This record gives sequence, structure tokens and C-alpha cells, in this order.
Amino acid sequence: MAESHSSTMEPLITANRLTQAVSVVLFSLVGLFTLFIGWYLPRADWGRFNVIRDDGAARLIVELLIVLLFVVLLGVLVGLFYPFLYDLFDVYE
Repeated sequence: MAESHSSTMEPLITANRLTQAVSVVLFSLVGLFTLFIGWYLPRADWGRFNVIRDDGAARLIVELLIVLLFVVLLGVLVGLFYPFLYDLFDVYE
């Protein structure tokens, strides 16, 4: 009887849960990196690579393009890990 019980028990860490944990860590890192870029860009000393210069409109456009790039990357991650996030938050019909 104990033998059948131990064979039906699920392991503590499954591949699905490991993938879920990795996806959460990846989303967190992308979010933190995006926040860092948003904080750093206005304060950056571009030196001789100063393509943005002090023109507020050009700086804003470049910042928005970089944020858009990270939004697209986040969308790709959501597309890759959507089934695992679906299971992670227990969203069932």
C-alpha cells in the first residue's frame, strides 16, 4: 500500500515548475533592465558618441525606441512562456 502511494506522489520539483521559475526570473530581469535603461538614459554622458545631443525631442524619440524594443522583447518572452505562465497562475476555465 505504501508502495503504490509513493509511486503516485509527484516529485517536489518538476520540469514544468522549473520552467515556470526560469520564466519568472527572466521577466523580472527584463523588467529591471528596462527600469535601469529608463533611469540611465537621461543621465548618460555620451561623450563623442553623443548622437542624441541636448535636443529634447531627439532624446525622447531614442528613449521611446529603446523602451519599444524592450516591450517587443517582453512580448516575445510572453509568447514563448505563455503556457507556463498560464499554469503558474492557475488560470483555468
